Amino acid sequence: MLKFIKSFFSFILILLSCQLVAQNDYKPVTGNILTQYKTQIKAKNGQITSLTCPFTQTKNMSILKNPNITKGIMYFKKNDKFRWEYYNNPKFIFAQNGKTIYTKSGDKVQIIKDNSVILYQQISKLVMQSINGEILDNNKEFTTKFEENGQFIRIIMEPKQRNMKKFIASIQLQIDKKSYLATQFILNEPNGDNTIIKFENVKLNQTIDDSMFILK
Repeated sequence: MLKFIKSFFSFILILLSCQLVAQNDYKPVTGNILTQYKTQIKAKNGQITSLTCPFTQTKNMSILKNPNITKGIMYFKKNDKFRWEYYNNPKFIFAQNGKTIYTKSGDKVQIIKDNSVILYQQISKLVMQSINGEILDNNKEFTTKFEENGQFIRIIMEPKQRNMKKFIASIQLQIDKKSYLATQFILNEPNGDNTIIKFENVKLNQTIDDSMFILK
């Protein structure tokens, strides 16, 4: 029996070791390889005029025993149009139409002029920057490093601005090597909490009416 128990725990340790290796198999990307990735991402995403995809958001907080999981759908349209909508009841919607930012909770619509919805502002900004390629060279706002494994490119960004550091410790954007589209977004907060958003079933260049980005 003792021999069996030892063998069982050895097997568990091997599994855990394999998981840790899988999670940490990213290697730095620099030089010509990084330049090649940037060129390919910009070329691919330059063809995108609109994007629609469902998402799953997981919020991990130290004060919560279990993570808070919500689902919704994201819309993007060229020329700074973005909509982030949760399926929950009452619905919460964040929308950006050019420089105008809206939120809607239930039937209440607000135009936002501060950092009260910084998570959604950053998601909107990073989605648009990842599509137009600006995120690849955003050295003004973030210290950025690139990593890769066999399937993904990971962009890790740490804010430079003092005001942003109050809300964000770092941001990770995971990009699929085949589609060159973001599949996961992680926002890490200074207090150790984080938000993980996974994108799926992305649909490109479909017709989206402009009214989707104006909340009433």
